[in-house]
Amino acid sequence: MRRKKKVVRQSLDAFHESQMPKLVGSLFRGSENAPSDAASSRIFGVTSPQKSEGVSTIALLIAREMARHPERRALLVSTADLAELTADDLRQTEPRWSKEPLSDLWRITPAAKRQKPATRPWETDPRFVRDVLAWLRTAFGAVVLDCGPLLSSPDVPKLGHLLDGAIVVVEAGRSTRPQIEHALEVLSLAGSDLKGFVLNRRTYPIPERIYRWLRS
Repeated sequence: MRRKKKVVRQSLDAFHESQMPKLVGSLFRGSENAPSDAASSRIFGVTSPQKSEGVSTIALLIAREMARHPERRALLVSTADLAELTADDLRQTEPRWSKEPLSDLWRITPAAKRQKPATRPWETDPRFVRDVLAWLRTAFGAVVLDCGPLLSSPDVPKLGHLLDGAIVVVEAGRSTRPQIEHALEVLSLAGSDLKGFVLNRRTYPIPERIYRWLRS
């Protein structure tokens, strides 16, 4: 009697972590010997065609891989947290950064732990947006922005031309081809350089005996 095939879902973190060095290496190719200053700093946006495709997880894995090179001084921040910043934040001598435990990855103090501003210049003032990104470049050699989805958020259309590139996360079997094509059009119109795709939550239908052999 033939054995049934087993659908195997690889450990998300384990699989993607094995791919991160190659992806991050491609993002910094040609800049290994560049001086560590604002001019050589890199800011990359991580986004997806629609919600819940795993952007935050992939952004975290990319940022942690960047942080393995302390000379880069890597920051992971969401656009939601940047929306809580004010001009006063940019003038602080001791910005609200904190290091992730057991890692060289920096994070911004969560907005929930700070007093929320009465107004949000991030949402209304393009000059303030440019100032924030310039501020990040002076403090960090690598910044990963956890952005909203391309088809429903203004994040990438507003930031695209100011970034050094974008990584698009697509969940296997979820986003349709027309949705992905539309998302790429949004990216192109925003003037952002597509650095690559990450296919997330892919399943692997393989015979169980082969899976056991691969794990042995």
